[in-house]
Amino acid sequence: MSNNFSPISEQLPQSANGSVQAPRRLSELSGLTVNNAVSRLSSAESEVLQRINYVTPSEEKDAELALKMALVMKYVREHNLDQAVANMLMELIKRDQYPYNPHADFHRYLKIQNEKFYLFNESEETIKKYLNLPTYSTSVSYLSGVKNYNNVWGLAGIIQATNPDKLRKFDWLLSSITPSVTTIVWRKDFTSQVIIAMVGPSSFYGAFYPTVPCINFRLHYVVYGPDDVEIAISLFSESVLNDIQNMLNQRDHEVIGLYIEDDDGGYKTFESPRFQTLSHLTEENQEDIYEDLCNAARASKKISLECVFLVDPELAVYQRGQKQYDFIFLDVSLHNNKDPEGMLCFCKYPMCTIYEGVFTRKLDGEIFLGLFMDRTDLLNRDLPALGYQPSLRMDYNRNPRFGPPQIHKSEKEVRVEIDEPIELAEKLKLKRQTTDTAMLIAIYRILRGSGWRIHCLMKLNVSIQELVFANRGRVSHDVINRTFTKYREEFNDVLGSKMQKKPSDYTAILERCNYMFDSIYDADPPPPLIDVVPCTIKTIERLRSVNSMVEVLLIWVMENTQTSTFPNITTFFNQMADIYPEEYLIPQTPIVRRDPQGRMEPKTNWKPPEEENADVYIHGVEFKKIIDQDYMYIDVQQNIRKSNAPAVCKSESVIMQYCVNIHFDEIWHSFLVDLATLPYFPSNPWPALINTFREAALKMELLFESDKQTIDRVVDHNLGKIIDSENYLYAVHGTKAIGHRAALPVLHLEKVGEVIEYAQMFDNKQIPKRIRNFKVATCLPISGHTCFYGKLSPYLGTLELHEHIYFKGTQGCWLEALQIYCQLVWDHVRDMDSAFRVVSGVFMGHAQIRWPLETILNQPNGFKTELEYYLRKKEPVYIKAYVTDDWRYIPVKKFLKLHYVNEEETHYELFFEEDHSYLHMNIFWLKEKAAFHFQQGGTPDRYSPDQSTNLRRAIAHVNKHIADCLKKKDFLNAYRWLTTQSLITKSENHIASTWRMLNSTVGMLEYCNNLNSSLQDLIYYAMESRYTELESPLKTVTLGKMINAYRYKLNKSLQRVGALAPRNVDEIVTERLKSTLEWDELSQLTYLRIADETLEVLREAHDMTEAVLVAVSFDINTISETSKGALYNMHIPNRMLNVSVRSEVGYPKRKVDGWQENKDFVQQPKSPAKEIRRPRASVLNKVAVKKPLDDI
Repeated sequence: MSNNFSPISEQLPQSANGSVQAPRRLSELSGLTVNNAVSRLSSAESEVLQRINYVTPSEEKDAELALKMALVMKYVREHNLDQAVANMLMELIKRDQYPYNPHADFHRYLKIQNEKFYLFNESEETIKKYLNLPTYSTSVSYLSGVKNYNNVWGLAGIIQATNPDKLRKFDWLLSSITPSVTTIVWRKDFTSQVIIAMVGPSSFYGAFYPTVPCINFRLHYVVYGPDDVEIAISLFSESVLNDIQNMLNQRDHEVIGLYIEDDDGGYKTFESPRFQTLSHLTEENQEDIYEDLCNAARASKKISLECVFLVDPELAVYQRGQKQYDFIFLDVSLHNNKDPEGMLCFCKYPMCTIYEGVFTRKLDGEIFLGLFMDRTDLLNRDLPALGYQPSLRMDYNRNPRFGPPQIHKSEKEVRVEIDEPIELAEKLKLKRQTTDTAMLIAIYRILRGSGWRIHCLMKLNVSIQELVFANRGRVSHDVINRTFTKYREEFNDVLGSKMQKKPSDYTAILERCNYMFDSIYDADPPPPLIDVVPCTIKTIERLRSVNSMVEVLLIWVMENTQTSTFPNITTFFNQMADIYPEEYLIPQTPIVRRDPQGRMEPKTNWKPPEEENADVYIHGVEFKKIIDQDYMYIDVQQNIRKSNAPAVCKSESVIMQYCVNIHFDEIWHSFLVDLATLPYFPSNPWPALINTFREAALKMELLFESDKQTIDRVVDHNLGKIIDSENYLYAVHGTKAIGHRAALPVLHLEKVGEVIEYAQMFDNKQIPKRIRNFKVATCLPISGHTCFYGKLSPYLGTLELHEHIYFKGTQGCWLEALQIYCQLVWDHVRDMDSAFRVVSGVFMGHAQIRWPLETILNQPNGFKTELEYYLRKKEPVYIKAYVTDDWRYIPVKKFLKLHYVNEEETHYELFFEEDHSYLHMNIFWLKEKAAFHFQQGGTPDRYSPDQSTNLRRAIAHVNKHIADCLKKKDFLNAYRWLTTQSLITKSENHIASTWRMLNSTVGMLEYCNNLNSSLQDLIYYAMESRYTELESPLKTVTLGKMINAYRYKLNKSLQRVGALAPRNVDEIVTERLKSTLEWDELSQLTYLRIADETLEVLREAHDMTEAVLVAVSFDINTISETSKGALYNMHIPNRMLNVSVRSEVGYPKRKVDGWQENKDFVQQPKSPAKEIRRPRASVLNKVAVKKPLDDI
């Protein structure tokens, strides 16, 4: 390649046929030096092409086109698209070093602009009107009302930011949940009163908050009586218990459970021991509940009844809600003294209600303020702002026997906890200074953005989990079904609005989550009604996974909103952190200290030594050119000095060449062409531009060579040599690998030997050749996509084995053979355990019901009965075990496939779903076994697997697998099956795109999730094992290395440019993973913590990683034209998205290999969820009659 640099021409390498095929890379820049770049192509492979200039169409030549382009440019300027693109490019060229792939940063900048589109829909003047309602003072100090309304009362600075019209929506609800007089307990000399306030976000519904995730009511039970606190506590507890019982008996609202605060003050989940669900709130447990309420009142702990309220009885609208119970005691025995009434407040923060809520009745506000103010001040309107009022009664601690430590403090300490936050509220909502108004407007805008909507979705998800958990075991529940339907509607609206296009990561996560929602209905046994949400643990697990995936989008939005759009919010948090360093200190996840005696305690005041270097862990056969891209850059000043351009334009020439090399002009041009060909302009243009740059980032990462170059490097059709023409078997020279033609060209000569060694460890050689009247034979090939390891796939996720066992006997005696086979499986599992293998268990059916090792050994009859049932149904059954490889445990799935052959070999009974595609993927290491399997379990006609009829049969099964993957929106495995199809048919159409998918960040994240799943599986094994730590085949040192390797690899993968993930998602995930570690001071090693908490953290990390994986795989599918078209042509029925047809406008585009410009976008079809019903156990499907073969 020439070293001369010309700004008006570009140098592109050509393919052998003369067309421009190879893409431009940083290493191919004329006159530019790339540090750590890939090698240059020779100058003989390139030629100079004249650059084509864009000419604006004139009205004389094409009036229609000129008008269209004028409209396009007007639209671009109105939405500031050109200015935004220019700004982000200027930010890039100011750097001293230019990255290899800047499109991820461009995409990040455009994400911010997309969020601003939603945040700045309303002007500041309009917002100020919403937050400054006219108020008026009442006869009671500090209590105000909204003019022309009588349903909102409170502090003027609070109520002027409310919406009284919207709050009328809760009038019926408030009346229905107000405790009746009959539930309030009275005694001689004691009276009780209930003050109700609406607190939290629901108070500002319709003003600050467009939607609220939970409606909170705070009920202050005020007990008046002589100096006997125990009686008052008893009255409070009885009244609350009566109200709870009344809520349980009514039919309008649904009670989830009763929550009492933990000793550490933390609010735990609905699975916490302190959360008393419906099963505990029964009449038999009344005494225990009463005692818990009394103890909570004495310790000033939070008490709340978690509910789902019926908000609108006519429309049957339900919403999550909460009734909070507070206790205040007024000692009226002091009336004869000169002192004011003595008050014992059993609330942690008694004055919070007036600052975080409103009263719907004026009388409630007057009584509440009267509790905390002297009578002389109660009617004084000239008092200063409440935040600076020193005369609030501080005699809460008259009775030191009760009350929490937070209340028994000096006046100064109480003011620090109460008055300074009040002072902040006064600043923001009362004084209305210029800067404070800007802060309020920023908060208002944030609550109108995508972040708040996603947050509400996650809260609604948790509400459904709580409902399912509270009603688990019930067949049907109307409130759950209605709430779930509402949740799905809002979910689809937020992540995939029909009116506005969303970024592709939203679309991808939406499609995957919709599949997970559909799978909730796939219960086993199925529910008696259609579209009924089963109240099972599986439902909760699916909903949790959805929430973890959506959390990644929330991180994206808040990262863009807080730091870039509203810097004053960040400044405010920093100021508050300086004022309250303890409260604003971000807690660091402590690493648990490993105790030799088995006790584990988190230590926060010590730090373990530095952990092992991540470089010691080798992860598969990674492609260096892709891995090194994140470290490639251009030194601008160095290239300016070396440039051959005139001195006056050296800088411009380097910048221009860089922009051309990263295809910036092509990207912007293609976006404008797409825009011009749309039938109408979208109201929000940013998602389309975001998607364009997401695709560009992945093209820069993956399309560095032509399809032909990739195929030539990966596929070797001369690798296999025929060794058995009768059975169509081939062998790979230098290895033990034997199989049919399809799988051999992609075998890695070194790695296939390692895989065969692992497989030989699981060959069951204990099965006799004859059992009773049956002859028995076994074959164990490596199958599935394991053969891709080394060339197509850089990682060995799972070793897949298919154990075919043949029973030959009298026709009709298959049931006896089946029972014998079940006993053989049980014996095999026991032998594997005796041989010191790590056996996770046996998984049965499409639902993958797991039978743990200990359960199998302890309940042999139950295991064999269940195994026989699923084999009769022809559902998949496999043994899952692990084999050690250096620092990790590799999962091995051994599928059990039983054949029954009659004596004449004319009838075959198969106890598994027949799939001819696996025949082409099988790899044996013994020629005799391979030949026998083809004779007995190969093609039905015993002809070549490449014969047309047999090919069609195999491709039909491949297409079924692809359809299942598309239903799950699993593009990664869909591409694997597309490559299987290519290898079977010798077409090679999808090999290059599959290699890119598997070697991209998607493949790395899938590998990380495989490590994650293995760790979870091994934790279950360790917790269930009967062995001690020293006796167990599971080595804790290896587990420690495995968790460290997983953390390091996941962190690096999420940081990659090709991950297109939020900047701090890697920090969030890896910080959470610290809680999975134990540090041993004696050995100075890190261990995996074996605990339920570790499983929960690993699941969260898995699902968050899955969200990034799904989004990037969706985009890679978009840029892979051939494979995308093949998937689209699968013709799975479902709704279709509008497709924009790309056309040439103005000037022809440059054709550069790897940058195919057809970006027609379709949403992959979705199939309805398959309904699984148990057939009668006596049914056994017949199989095809085969020709007679030699005896086994």
